[in-house]
Amino acid sequence: MAHLKKLPWELIEEILSRIPPKSLVRFRTVSKQWNALFDDKTFINNHKMTFRFILATESKIYSVSIDPVIVVRELTLGTPGLESLELKNLVDCNELLLCGKNNGAVVWNPWLGQSRLIEQSLKHSLMEFDGIVYDNKKYKMVAFSFDLWTIYDFSSDVWIDHKSKQTGDSGGTSVVSVEKAVSLNGTLYYWVCFRDKTDPMCYRIYKFGFSSRIWVSFCNLPCGRNHDGDALVLGVFRGDRFSLLKQCMVTKKIEIWVTENKINENGADVVWMNFMTFLSPNLPDLVETVNYSEPSYFVEGKRVVVCSCDNTGHAWIYVLAENKLISKTRIDCVVDPWPLHCTFVPSLVPVPVPCRKEELAEVVTCGSIKVSEVNNKTTKRLEVELRNANDERLMCTLWGKFADTMFAACENAENTVVTCLIRFAKINSFKGLRSIASAFDVSQLLINSEDIKDVTEFVNCLPKDGVILMLQETRPKQQRMVGKAEYFNRFKLILDVMDSSGELKCMLFDNSAPKIVNQNVDEILDGVYDEIQDPTNVPDCLKSLVGKTFQFLINIDKDNIHGGNDTYKVSYVELGDDAEHVDPPQDSDVPIDHNSLISIEQDQVVISNSNESDDQIGTASTTLSSKRSNNSTEDTDENSSSTKKKICVTSISDEIEKEVSGGLKA
Repeated sequence: MAHLKKLPWELIEEILSRIPPKSLVRFRTVSKQWNALFDDKTFINNHKMTFRFILATESKIYSVSIDPVIVVRELTLGTPGLESLELKNLVDCNELLLCGKNNGAVVWNPWLGQSRLIEQSLKHSLMEFDGIVYDNKKYKMVAFSFDLWTIYDFSSDVWIDHKSKQTGDSGGTSVVSVEKAVSLNGTLYYWVCFRDKTDPMCYRIYKFGFSSRIWVSFCNLPCGRNHDGDALVLGVFRGDRFSLLKQCMVTKKIEIWVTENKINENGADVVWMNFMTFLSPNLPDLVETVNYSEPSYFVEGKRVVVCSCDNTGHAWIYVLAENKLISKTRIDCVVDPWPLHCTFVPSLVPVPVPCRKEELAEVVTCGSIKVSEVNNKTTKRLEVELRNANDERLMCTLWGKFADTMFAACENAENTVVTCLIRFAKINSFKGLRSIASAFDVSQLLINSEDIKDVTEFVNCLPKDGVILMLQETRPKQQRMVGKAEYFNRFKLILDVMDSSGELKCMLFDNSAPKIVNQNVDEILDGVYDEIQDPTNVPDCLKSLVGKTFQFLINIDKDNIHGGNDTYKVSYVELGDDAEHVDPPQDSDVPIDHNSLISIEQDQVVISNSNESDDQIGTASTTLSSKRSNNSTEDTDENSSSTKKKICVTSISDEIEKEVSGGLKA
């Protein structure tokens, strides 16, 4: 075939849906299409490791997956801030989870395994944590303490108090209750009940305006409670709309209301509609009569999935659709009664951290030093990957002397941890992904420095995941002689190869090129190291390769698949075209980026440049011109076409025609 086709997008999605979430964060930079896929809620919901509910007891935390079957898993409690639970409440903040504690709150992304403990303000002894919002490109946490609303800014790591103010018509009545907040589009919404509880107009949604620091009446709820024991739970529908679950404690009738349009800044545009109604006689009681804890739920398609506790404190998962109860499952592995529970939408949003000028980092991967032209000057460049104690990764580009210093430290690390501190670095941001770079001579780079007091503590806090420093590519060590420079001559041989299915370019290095050339580099060059000006004046040993038959085991990386690169690195070569006698490939010394390799079977990548069928295999000395002359009438026979596919290039065809017309033979 003319070129190697890309993998089907459906297959790529299926592969990525089985990759751990931590790795997906690092794959955002592969392409725009991959980055957009990871923001797609459908992909997140279909991921094999996704879950939709979080349950917390006095000693353990569990995740509950719904599809295709209900699976309960215990989450690891080794995350900082969660060693001892004693949680007061769980709040689904759309992308993150907020766990209220007596001495503060834990901001958590259980899908990524990241968390951070926020200590409560010293001014307040009792705080109720309501949710996380996104205001002016900054994450903020909202908490209530008596008559004060206090806001925590993640970037500055400070608490700010605000007096509670209210605007909008309250009908001259007093507030009876303010229910649990809902995070939507980075804003917190509460539904508020006024004195006349039988009047639906007394159930309103309020939102907190960060710019004005006042509570604003947003819209009315479509219905209210008829009895004190009725369930009335505000939620999020499709990520950008409101939903409301109501159950009458007397009739057990369940109603699901949703807003028709996306929620914007204008509450007057909100229109509610009755989305589903369930009247089946076997419906469960979603509000138990002991603690009166309300259910957690989400609406997906034409079904409603609810997590609720019965009157004995056991947790259940109910699935309702088609005006009836489809299934109910008791969570028996959650032994402790009355667990806290909430919905959770998995996301790849990292837990926000304060902006710090200095932070120690561990070097995880180190590339090879490359030479770049910057401002008409030649300078060295090195790419390294850093991580902090929370396993948050950051790419770093080092230039000039910093590149040499870092590479030498990584090369001599000998499986030990390499720590660094970069001061006065440049911060880059592209599509939400941040990276840093040294600012030439302005920056300061400290590697394994004894002047930093916290190095030992930092190393002890690193995740115990067995990650060691990896050199992605290594450069050959230079031999130095006094008064004389010694150069290394190495193979880099690019061949145009073909069979009946097409053509491609193969790149051979020291591990494979001598096998087909039968000479070393010094013998071929014969002391002449000047660049060849006449392309026809090449050594005879290279000319003799034309027309011979070989089999190549090639490496296919992402540049070949996505970047259009038609040159493939060869890791093994075999003389002739007998595939049954190909020896097992040896380890290659070709510098390869293992992260970019595509894993496929050996028989799919062993290729030959023969254009004959199996019963007409030639020897290694058969010339290309003799094959053309002897098999000119058989080229159209479908039995003679090879099944081994190649990527074609056009340059070799012209050279073959020139060779045939000139009567040359290899």
